[in-house]
Amino acid sequence: MARFPACCWIGIIAEASPAGSGCFFSKPFLQSCSVSQPGFFLRTIPAARPWLSPAEKSWLLQTLDGEASLASATSTEHPGLWFVNPRLWGFALVYFGLNTCTYGINLWLPTALNSLIGLSNFLLGLLSTVPYLAAAILMVLIGTHSDRTGERRLHIAFSAFAGGIALVVSSFSPGLAISVFCFAIALSASSSMAGPFWAMASGSFTAAAAAGSIALINAIGNLGSGFGPYWIGHLRQTTGSFRAGLMSVAALLTLAGLIVLFLDRGPRRSN
Repeated sequence: MARFPACCWIGIIAEASPAGSGCFFSKPFLQSCSVSQPGFFLRTIPAARPWLSPAEKSWLLQTLDGEASLASATSTEHPGLWFVNPRLWGFALVYFGLNTCTYGINLWLPTALNSLIGLSNFLLGLLSTVPYLAAAILMVLIGTHSDRTGERRLHIAFSAFAGGIALVVSSFSPGLAISVFCFAIALSASSSMAGPFWAMASGSFTAAAAAGSIALINAIGNLGSGFGPYWIGHLRQTTGSFRAGLMSVAALLTLAGLIVLFLDRGPRRSN
């Protein structure tokens, strides 16, 4: 958090130095400070931290001991090759499908709605906000229900199936109202998958493999943010309509739901 107020000092240094060269020297220093801070404050055992209550210290020590015992399970399951874990690649494909749908709709939603009936830019902008408003509400409701029940798998899978069905219907819908409704369901579904997905993914790996696994899932999954818009646009240019692109994204989202249903639970950590 200290980096945000320090941005003001970076601006002052950049203005005072020739060609803003001071910014290049101050930024690495600031980053090194932010990296070293956790090690400075947390290098000792949790029991020595005065800001933790006795109950918090006890919980933290038990959690760390449990993760240490589970670390050996990862090494025996895939010794030295944590990245060959099929559970890891399953999560990566699910996140890829999630981002493909979300970013594909984000980019092509106004064009898809305008292709149905000619609209002014003002009306098109108003209609384009409906799916986002629905997604903002439903993702909170679904995420809250997932946290309250502690269930992740079905929340992700059913959201993926609902989004896939909505995309198929929207690809055949000739009406504007039905298309807006279907796009709202699809965008809400893909957005609602994110919270339960990361809760499930982060709790499915031991402490020894969690950091690398989550980084790889994020790296591969974020490729969908570029693939989705490109693929829908490519098929639209090839076929002359959005139908093929929407149906292919629907198939990918449905596949993501199936992967979640049959994904091995693996060793779990407390979230």
